[in-house]
Amino acid sequence: MNTYDICIVSAANNADIAERLADSIRSYRMPADIRIDEGLDYRRIILDTQETAFHEPVRRQLDACRFLILICSSDAKKSSAVEERLIYFSGTHGRDHVIAVLVRDEPADA
Repeated sequence: MNTYDICIVSAANNADIAERLADSIRSYRMPADIRIDEGLDYRRIILDTQETAFHEPVRRQLDACRFLILICSSDAKKSSAVEERLIYFSGTHGRDHVIAVLVRDEPADA
């Protein structure tokens, strides 16, 4: 079983958006007739908004998650830390486990 089910990655300038998204997801109540994967608890979320160097604790954190939500903005596009996390996670978990959320700018700029 994974420690977290979702890791939300954003540039530091978008940390407030990542926190609000995490709060919204945690407070959401799934309708009773909707079935989700056994063992999936969408409320187990970790935030990665610090843009620190990509090192072993970050790698372990990403390995412990089932899904990555990427907060897309021009700030995220410029961040090598965000890019490193996206490349690593999509390489280990597959691109179908990455959810992109456009929060600012135009898609081509984010």
